[in-house]
Amino acid sequence: MSSSSSDDRVAFSAFIAVFSFIYTTFYYIVSGFLPAIVSGSIRGDLFNNVLNVVNTTNSPIIYSSSVVNNNEIVRLSLIVYAIFENPVSVLNLSILQLIRGNSFLLQLGGLVNLISGWIFAYLYRRSKGVLISSISLISNSIIQAFIVSNISSDPTFYSLFSISEALLFVIRQVIAGIEFYRENKVKAMLVSFPFFSLLNIIGFGWLVFDASNGSQTYSIGGQSSVSSSMTQNYDVYNALIQALRNRNYAAARMYISELEANGFAIENIFSQLVDDGECGGAIWVMNNYTLDYKKITCNFSSIIDCIINTGRVPKSADSFLEFLDKISVNNAIRLAKYIYYNPKIRDNRRDKAEEILVKHSIIQKIPSPSSIQPSPLPSLDKWDANLWVGKEVYGYTVESVLGMGGTSYVLLARSGNDYYAIKIPILSYSPTQATRVSKLTFEDIYKESSNLQRLSEGSGNVVRIFGIFLDMNLLKRIETGEVKYYLSNPPAIVMEYMGGGSLSGLINEDVIFFSSRWVDILRVVFFKVGKALDYLHKSGYVHLDVKPQNVFFSRPLGRTGEEVYNSLINGNAEVKLGDLGSAKRVGERVTQYTAQYCSIDQVKAIILGKADPSMDVFSFGASLYTALTRRSFNPPELVKLMDDALDDYMRNGSRFLNILKEAEEKYMRYYSGGLIASLSAYPDNFRKVILLTTNPDPSKRPRMDYIISIF
Repeated sequence: MSSSSSDDRVAFSAFIAVFSFIYTTFYYIVSGFLPAIVSGSIRGDLFNNVLNVVNTTNSPIIYSSSVVNNNEIVRLSLIVYAIFENPVSVLNLSILQLIRGNSFLLQLGGLVNLISGWIFAYLYRRSKGVLISSISLISNSIIQAFIVSNISSDPTFYSLFSISEALLFVIRQVIAGIEFYRENKVKAMLVSFPFFSLLNIIGFGWLVFDASNGSQTYSIGGQSSVSSSMTQNYDVYNALIQALRNRNYAAARMYISELEANGFAIENIFSQLVDDGECGGAIWVMNNYTLDYKKITCNFSSIIDCIINTGRVPKSADSFLEFLDKISVNNAIRLAKYIYYNPKIRDNRRDKAEEILVKHSIIQKIPSPSSIQPSPLPSLDKWDANLWVGKEVYGYTVESVLGMGGTSYVLLARSGNDYYAIKIPILSYSPTQATRVSKLTFEDIYKESSNLQRLSEGSGNVVRIFGIFLDMNLLKRIETGEVKYYLSNPPAIVMEYMGGGSLSGLINEDVIFFSSRWVDILRVVFFKVGKALDYLHKSGYVHLDVKPQNVFFSRPLGRTGEEVYNSLINGNAEVKLGDLGSAKRVGERVTQYTAQYCSIDQVKAIILGKADPSMDVFSFGASLYTALTRRSFNPPELVKLMDDALDDYMRNGSRFLNILKEAEEKYMRYYSGGLIASLSAYPDNFRKVILLTTNPDPSKRPRMDYIISIF
C-alpha cells in the first residue's frame, strides 16, 4: 500500500513537471514564436521578429550588447541555443528579473544538473535511458559553465559550440525518453528535466499571475515579447547611442522616432540607455522628452548615479524628485542632497530638493530676517511677459519681449553668442477660444516635436525649430495657480531668430511699399514662401497659418525699395516661412486659424474636417493680396461669421453649420464680384495667382508647384 502511494506521488509529480513544460512551451509557440514567424515573413524581417520573441539578451548565456553587436553568426546561434534550451523558462525568469545582469542562477542550475546527473547515473546505472539522460545533464552543465566563462574572448566560436551542444542535448533527451518508454520507468521521467521542470513550474505560475492581472507579455505578431527589449532594432539602437555620443541630436531624435514607431516607448529606450551606462544620452532624453516615471524599468538608483557622475541635472529633476519621494524616499533624499548642495543650481530644482530635505528633517529651513521678500507674481490673466526678461529659460537668457499676439508671447533670448526667438503660449484660468486653441495646438506640437524639428531642417525656406519644451505635470500646476512654474518652466518653442522682421512690417513701410520695386520684391518673397509650402506639402504636412506676420527675413533688408530688392536677389538676407508649430499632418484635425487669411473650409475643418494643402494655397493667395493692397483679404463681415461659428461650436451650440453656410454664400458673392474688381489694377500674373488660389472650391485650387511656376 505504501509502495503504491509512493508511486502515485511520484507519478503525480512527474505529471506536474511534464504538464508545466508542455503548457508553457505550447503557450510560447502559439502566442509568440509562430506569430513572429508569420509577421516576420510578411514584413520581410523574419530574423529580427524571431530574435525579439526569443528575447535572447536574457538567454541562458548572459550576453552583453557589445558581444552581440552586429555579429550575425552570434545572433543566429543565440536563437538556436535559446530555442533548444527551453526559452520559456529563461524568458519567464528574465521577466521576473531573476537572471538580469548576472549568471548566478544559471550557474546554480548547472550545478544542480551536474549533481543530479551523477546521482541518477549511480542509482539507475542499469537503465539505458537514465544513463543517456545523466550523461546529457553532466555534459550540458560543464559545457554551459565553460561557455559562460569564455564567451567574451571569442563569441563566434563559443556560440557555434553552444549550438552543437544544444542539438546534442535535445537528441540525447529524445533517445533517453524512448528508452524510458521501453523500460516503463515513470520515476525516470524526472531525470530529463530536473532543473528545467522546476523553472517551468515557476513560469507556469507567473503566466497565471500575468493573465489574472491583464498583462500582455507576448504580443501577437512578435512586436515585443518584453517591452523594453532592444533586440529587434540593434542597428537603430546602436546608431542612437553613436548619435548621442557625437552630440548629433537631430539624428538621435530620428532614431528615437524610428524605435517608437517599432513599438518601443520612450521610457523603455531611456531605461535601456541607463542600463547600458549611456548616462549622457539618458540625461539628454530626460531633458528633451516627457517621461512617465511609472513606466521606467531601470533601477532608479542607476538614474541618480548617471546624474551625479555626469554632473548634469536634468531640467525635469523637480518632477522626478516629486515622483521619487512617493516610491523611494532614500533615493529622493540622495538626489535632493546632490541638487541642494550644488552651487550652480538656483532654480525650481533646488526649491524642490529643499522641500524634500525639509520634509524628511534632513535640513531646517530658517528664513533670513534680512532677506527681501519678492513681489508676488501676477495671475495668468494679468501676466506680464517682461517678467521673463533677465531670466534663464531652458538654458537661454531672455533679453527682451519681441511681441505678443492673440495666442502667444515671443521673446528674444541668447545662448552664448547666438540669438533665438522663444514662443510661449498665453495661458489663462478662464481661457478664451483663442487661448484654448493655442494650448491644444501646443500639446499637439509637442507630440510631433521630433518630426517638426526634422522638418524645419530640411528646407532653407523654413524657420528652424531647435527645441520644444513641455512638462504636462507642470502645465497642470500652472493652470491651477502655481504661476512660479510659468516663469521658470513655461511651455516653449525655441526657434531661429530672424533679425530682419516680418513681411507684415515691410508692408507698413511707406517708402518701400510705394516704390517701383514693390512688385518685384513680392515676386521674390512669395516665390520663396511658395517653395517652403511646396516642401511642407510634399513632406505630408499643412502649415495652416500662412500670413504676412509669419514670413520673416534673416536680417534687415534696407530702407528703400531698391535696397530691399538688392538684398533679396543678392542673397544678403533669407526669406523664411515661420511658425511651423501650427503645422499638421495631412488628414489630421485642424486646431488653428487666422480668420483674415484662411478659407472657410479651414474653419469648417476645425469642427468637422481634416487638414488639406488647399488651405495653405488659399492663405498664400490671401497673403499676396494683403501685400499688394494693404487690406485684409477676408472682409470684416466674413471674419465675424467665421469667429461666430467657432465660438458657437466651442459653447456646444447648434448654429455653427448654419453660420458657416451663410459665410460660404457671402464669400461666393465676394469672390465673383468685389474681389475681381479690386484686382484690376495689378499685374496679370499676380491677379491670376490670387484668383486661382482663393477659389471657393478647394478642389479647384492648384498645387503649390504650379503656383510657383507662374511667378
